Amino acid sequence: MNKIKEPIKDNEYQVLMYHLKSDTKIRNHNKRNLMTIFTFLFHTGLRINEIQNLKVKDLISLLKDGFCYVYTNKTKQMRKLFVSNKGQNELKNLFEVYFKDDELEWNLIRPNNLPFEKFHKISLINQVNKYIIKVLGNNYSSHSFRIGLITDLSLNGGNPKVIQEIIGHKNIQTTLNYIKTTDNDKINLLNVR
Repeated sequence: MNKIKEPIKDNEYQVLMYHLKSDTKIRNHNKRNLMTIFTFLFHTGLRINEIQNLKVKDLISLLKDGFCYVYTNKTKQMRKLFVSNKGQNELKNLFEVYFKDDELEWNLIRPNNLPFEKFHKISLINQVNKYIIKVLGNNYSSHSFRIGLITDLSLNGGNPKVIQEIIGHKNIQTTLNYIKTTDNDKINLLNVR
């Protein structure tokens, strides 16, 4: 497998979402799952396994309060997940339905629309990556969203320590290793002076 080199930034995200919305070969519940996953990946930098742990009540908290708590499989800890105003609006548009009280424990991502079922983690990751590669090419995967978010936050002047906490890395060096710059980024920074 190739090392992923390319971040998914706004342009790639828009291409991916446009293609998905117009794809008539995907069943509606699969399309909704993918749109939800791509939206969370882009706006939060979560891993797919972390998104799969989200319940309807977590989405409601995220939309109402701007944050929720998520269990991270990699670190085996709960962490506070934030989303931008733009991310909140996209999620609101995606979920224009009202959830009933008995649906709060439902999984947000679920196979065949079965509320308490989960995909096998490897099959879900493979399904998502297969679609990303189909649309964007071999240099992209679900992890490209994390690279894109970390790079964008960094290039927009984000404090590396804050970025580390947003993304959920234990080590600041891991966060710094994700930042992918271009020659234009370097020239633009020099031109700030």
